[in-house]
Amino acid sequence: MTNDKNIVPATSMRPFIQIWLGQVISSFGSGLSSFALGIWVYQTTKSVTSLSLVTLCATLPILLFSSVAGALVDRWDRKWVMVVSEVASVVSMGSLGIVFFLGRLEIWHIYITVFVISTFAAFRGPAYIASISLIVPPRDLSRANGMSQTAQGLASLVAPLVSGILIVSLNLGGIILIDAFTFICGLVAFLITKIPSPPKAKDGQQKQGLGEEIIQGFRYLFDRPGLLGLLVLFAINNFMVSLASLLVTPLGLSLTSADQLGLMLTLSGLGVLVGSIVMSVWRGPQRRIYMLFFFFIVNGIGLMLVGLRPSVVVATLGGFIAFLGVPIINSTAQTILHQKTAPSYQGRIFATLGMFASAMSPLAYILAGPLADNVFTPLLLPQGLLADTVGKVIGVGNGRGIGLLFIVAGVSVILITLGGFLYPKLRRIDTDLPNHIVEEAIPALSPDDLVKTAEKA
Repeated sequence: MTNDKNIVPATSMRPFIQIWLGQVISSFGSGLSSFALGIWVYQTTKSVTSLSLVTLCATLPILLFSSVAGALVDRWDRKWVMVVSEVASVVSMGSLGIVFFLGRLEIWHIYITVFVISTFAAFRGPAYIASISLIVPPRDLSRANGMSQTAQGLASLVAPLVSGILIVSLNLGGIILIDAFTFICGLVAFLITKIPSPPKAKDGQQKQGLGEEIIQGFRYLFDRPGLLGLLVLFAINNFMVSLASLLVTPLGLSLTSADQLGLMLTLSGLGVLVGSIVMSVWRGPQRRIYMLFFFFIVNGIGLMLVGLRPSVVVATLGGFIAFLGVPIINSTAQTILHQKTAPSYQGRIFATLGMFASAMSPLAYILAGPLADNVFTPLLLPQGLLADTVGKVIGVGNGRGIGLLFIVAGVSVILITLGGFLYPKLRRIDTDLPNHIVEEAIPALSPDDLVKTAEKA
């Protein structure tokens, strides 16, 4: 148990908005460079494997370092963790830009740069999310998490479109320098914002070794089955969504032309922006776990719609609905974890959440192609095993097997969510676990304090 009663609740959103604006700019720059680097790698090597290695270098540090990063974030000053991470990112991207302009850029330079930046992101991410509960008024916690999702939504939706335009006029080097500058904007935001540190645990946590703190973080989860159940539910559903999302392009190309696919994906992706904006202006219901269950089911329905018919309109609508639920799910889960986790443990808990979620993506990358090519596609060929049954409903031929995989993924998300609802520890997480941010963050007034307050009035 932590001494959370010493926390003075924030009274203004201003510190968060300062950091948030920096992260909006920084995330947008990262989106620009991520898209441009992917194009450069593929055009240079003509190899999907080389392109996949970039993704691996971006994902692997989260898996390798999250446990250590979370414990260190809870031990160190979170502001300076974020500052050092931004400085490292500026130096890394700046160095890559210099190498490019010298005409010596090699593929391995990109691998190393992406790996280094992702390593520091494994520290910055938990530090940033864990700091939100310390700089945001309790009543605005849900809105702040929604705003964080808006920053990510803009990066994933708008940045690729802008990057595709800029890479023609500025080439890769120009985009790399823009990304370095956006990291500087994020750095300045961290430097000018006062971020309080959480109180240390009463159990002498600060005197323990790093390994003991990591173990203690996992023990904290296992002692609270509701929190552990939330992370497991999040991770499993993330796997199903990742499995489907990797097959969006081949499914889309079976429905329309390549030039129209971009429009289809953009319209679908608007769901992320809409969902993020909704959570940015709405504080959410009192029982947030029910909202989480509801939008997991909405997400599953959207995935089912994507594969239901060989129709661009239906698939686009399904994609919009599925994407709509993503920022609402993410921000709601973050808010629950903020409220139900002692601040001195939040670095480790959010790092574990990131590790769980990231661990599912590589598995999805490995399974998506073989499942689509060797299992689902043959089932719905004109002479396939399901052509005369399921094929009568969703169609047969090109892309219909992938459509069936989307339906299976959507149904799986719904069933997994219903299973989570039937788990009492998770269903009652709003009421069974103490609320550290609202209930324990506000110090109780003694009788003497009440008398002094009355005299002042």
